[in-house]
Amino acid sequence: MNYRCSECGTAYPIEEPVWRCDCGCFLVVESRGIQSEEIVTGRPGSIWRYRKTLGLPENMRPVSMGEGNTPFVSRQIDGNEVHFKLDFLQPSGSFKDRGASVLVSLLRHIGVKKVIEDSSGNAGAALSAYAAAAGIEATIYVPEYTPEGKVVQMRMYGSKVVKVPGQRQDANVAALKAA
Repeated sequence: MNYRCSECGTAYPIEEPVWRCDCGCFLVVESRGIQSEEIVTGRPGSIWRYRKTLGLPENMRPVSMGEGNTPFVSRQIDGNEVHFKLDFLQPSGSFKDRGASVLVSLLRHIGVKKVIEDSSGNAGAALSAYAAAAGIEATIYVPEYTPEGKVVQMRMYGSKVVKVPGQRQDANVAALKAA
């Protein structure tokens, strides 16, 4: 499993604590994809049932709070059956908990002690919750208009929250400078 640069294609081992390519572009994680039902059959009902397909280190201990496996409900809207995933039932109340669980698990595995994130709400809440569960210090940069409930939630998990004047992109720039 590797990170691969989205621009030049350079590969980095997943265990290497990098967040950008040497060329300055973003990295994406190469995953193996689901190869058969056997991979998930009989596994727990969480994101970790897909562990083999994620290509993560075998000896990595997941940071999990029971995320995933949220119910679907179906409704008829204008004669069409529409399905809704109830991700507000995730541990932090955010649909981003699955990704935060995987990310923070890998960060802890490779020895990361501090993390910086920019968010306008859900990602910051999820990352704050999972970083706290893993004992990782988190600083979240948010635009000044971020709902106060999300800011309080991040702080309750122990994250330092930095409000940035301006728009969402300004919080991103501030987080990148701080990193």
